[in-house]
Amino acid sequence: MGLVLGGMWCGAPPLQPRAAQTLGCSADQIQSEQPFSENDYVKIVSGCGKKDVLDYSDRKWNSLRDRAAYELSCDAGALEVTILSPDTYGVAGCDHKAVYKWMMIVGMVMESRSAKGQDPTPARKPAAPAKQ
Repeated sequence: MGLVLGGMWCGAPPLQPRAAQTLGCSADQIQSEQPFSENDYVKIVSGCGKKDVLDYSDRKWNSLRDRAAYELSCDAGALEVTILSPDTYGVAGCDHKAVYKWMMIVGMVMESRSAKGQDPTPARKPAAPAKQ
């Protein structure tokens, strides 16, 4: 088992290079904040007018922007990340929206998804009246 200091694995890679890659900025333009005071595994990063949420799992920083690009079939550069609460994030782009929630142990989970003009959770059609 590895050594943990302040909630973060000792030897964790710095997040600036990963953030610079996902935001298309140089590492010195990256700013980060920690949404949970007791949790070092999630960081909100910003730079060059964009935001991303990085979570540390599997010994690397994982990008919400990259994940949403795959799940929404949209270029990561066309996505807008919005912080809805310390653990809930909205992602919009290419006429799609998704809401993600970060959960301890599980990590980032998509809560809902919608396309332009579609409700996030499709309404169920009412049952047909019974024939008599």
